[in-house]
Amino acid sequence: METDLKRLTDLFDSDHLAPCWLIHGDPIQTRTFANKLVHYVFTSPTNGHGMRTELVERHIQNRSFGNLLLLEKAVDTNEIVIDQLAPLSDFLN
Repeated sequence: METDLKRLTDLFDSDHLAPCWLIHGDPIQTRTFANKLVHYVFTSPTNGHGMRTELVERHIQNRSFGNLLLLEKAVDTNEIVIDQLAPLSDFLN
């Protein structure tokens, strides 16, 4: 996991990171991985944000980044259901 994170942060630093990622796997590990990546990107001065760590952590917790959308499996079905994809179209436009 750390090797993958390093690879993505290096791509970000060199301005070669794709604008959209699909991360899957164990829910706890993928959530931790995604949070670390989001934290790195949003606290980095190279992307123009350079946000304070506390603010980034609060946004991650509240899911309140305007340019970040997290889709997770529904707890009761363990799947991503069609209703969860509705915001995806608006988000990508």
